[in-house]
Amino acid sequence: MIFGYEKIIDQIIYCHYFRVLLLFLRVDMDITSLMLPPGKKIILLIFWMGVAGATVIMIDSMFQIPDELSGVMYFLCIGIAASSVLNKYR
Repeated sequence: MIFGYEKIIDQIIYCHYFRVLLLFLRVDMDITSLMLPPGKKIILLIFWMGVAGATVIMIDSMFQIPDELSGVMYFLCIGIAASSVLNKYR
């Protein structure tokens, strides 16, 4: 009796997997006005990483921050800038 119940549960789960796959295959889920060609995306990525790095360097030159903290800030700011650009223009 337990085995029959497991087969019913498996059929329900497979049915939901199929619905989720159909949802992912929809064409109209991308906003085409936000999609950029790869060259422009790379230029924007380099620009915003440069802005983030320059901001950290300016803050480091204005205040006496230890190198350990400024290095971590530099790394985090560049990572946040890169992920922001890549997530916005998917």
